[in-house]
Amino acid sequence: KELLEYLKDVDIIEFVEIDESIDFELTDKQKEVLKNMVESDRSVLLLGKGSAKTTLTCLLFRFMITKDMLMDELQMNRIDFSNMCSTAKSARDSFFREFAIQMKKSKIFNMVEGLYKIRKNECGFLDDRIVMHSLNSQTSSFEGKNLRAIVIDEISEPSFRDGIKLFEDGSGSVFSRFDDGKAICLSWTRYPAANPMSDNGYYLYDKYKDDNEVYTLIASTKEMRGFYPKDYDPNDVQKVKMYDCIYVVDNDTTISID
Repeated sequence: KELLEYLKDVDIIEFVEIDESIDFELTDKQKEVLKNMVESDRSVLLLGKGSAKTTLTCLLFRFMITKDMLMDELQMNRIDFSNMCSTAKSARDSFFREFAIQMKKSKIFNMVEGLYKIRKNECGFLDDRIVMHSLNSQTSSFEGKNLRAIVIDEISEPSFRDGIKLFEDGSGSVFSRFDDGKAICLSWTRYPAANPMSDNGYYLYDKYKDDNEVYTLIASTKEMRGFYPKDYDPNDVQKVKMYDCIYVVDNDTTISID
């Protein structure tokens, strides 16, 4: 009983420390990002590849679910948390695999037997009164869900269908139901173009960067992790976009026969 009372007031950094569900220690920058995602209704984050975006998303969802499960009474009879990736393979291999691993290693979620049920692409809590859904833009939408929090993952991926619309529509659905809901989009910059606004993540970053109610951030892999991956090359345009998260503009928009 004392532990449950303690968990009601624990912040997200304490949650990560006592839950022991990840195999590395968060950097100060990663902790800063987590805190800001908790404190902000909406977040638009462009973070270098390998910044642990998926790990941070899973931690945020599990922290919020923990808080909801400890409430004396749920705000609604059905509560949904949804992560949206571009493809079913991406949703399965990236987000949901990480989420399931964290759940199985979690000290908090395994204190009580049968506290959760992991299925093919979702995880249910409290007899499915709370459900975390792993969705993809090719086959899924947010229709029919009481959204408490959404994450649009890798929104700048070229195969992501209607990413911006999903973020905006999903945000409206969240905040029509929950005053303290969360709407987050994540990415790193993708391909050179004549106009940076053709990158979904950058478009949303530019739209909200001056909005005090939205947490926006562009940060490199080194800023987030403290080091660059071994294959980083500052002279390689693709690596600069991936790891430094710099949008590279193609100034030559003419057609070349070559």
